[in-house]
Amino acid sequence: MGQSRSSQVLNVLFVGGAILIAVYSWAIYGLLTEWLIPLGSAVHPDMQQAFNKEKAAIYIHAMASATALAIGPFQVIPSWRHKHMLGHRRAGRVYFVCCFAGSISGMTLSLSAQGGMVGKVGFFSLGVVWLLSNLVGFVAIVFPKIRTIWLHEAAMQVSCALTYSAVSLRIMLPVAVLNTEHFQPLYGAIAWLCWTVNLVILGIIWLCQKEGSKTTEPAAAEQLPAKDVM
Repeated sequence: MGQSRSSQVLNVLFVGGAILIAVYSWAIYGLLTEWLIPLGSAVHPDMQQAFNKEKAAIYIHAMASATALAIGPFQVIPSWRHKHMLGHRRAGRVYFVCCFAGSISGMTLSLSAQGGMVGKVGFFSLGVVWLLSNLVGFVAIVFPKIRTIWLHEAAMQVSCALTYSAVSLRIMLPVAVLNTEHFQPLYGAIAWLCWTVNLVILGIIWLCQKEGSKTTEPAAAEQLPAKDVM
């Protein structure tokens, strides 16, 4: 019961963080941009020039990534996925397109990212890994002859963890913004930490699930008659 309750709480926080940042992005880069909050006015002064120079890529990246962020958690939470398989498949198509657009535009924007070369390489690497995880997940489920469910699920979990870097970035960003003298090196570090930390957390979750399956299998076997165990 305790474990189930804790899982529910974590799912709520997981989904809530994604929806919050998605709505923020839709508002700042969609509904409010240009006529109420000019593009780039809400970012650090060092980033405003890049925002004004790469408007098209900013809009595509922000809107596509926000939509993927809103969809992603529901795609990987088993309780929702199993109950709404048709919705899972349809939403998955939208998620893939949004991640494709978000990763390509993100790699374009990384070339003018803050944080020096460390920041540029960090964000570009995020775009590459994000794109590859979606391509692997897509190929593993779309083509019947090579369909591999476990690979599809693993790749999409990686993709969702990378999509969630939008949330991690905004959790970490105040550290750089509040230290203006060291903004560039701190932002360069955040360009890596905002997505690698998510992958580490995902790896820990996988290990915990693996250990949990090892402990439940012997317990289930002990409850079976001897002939069934054999």
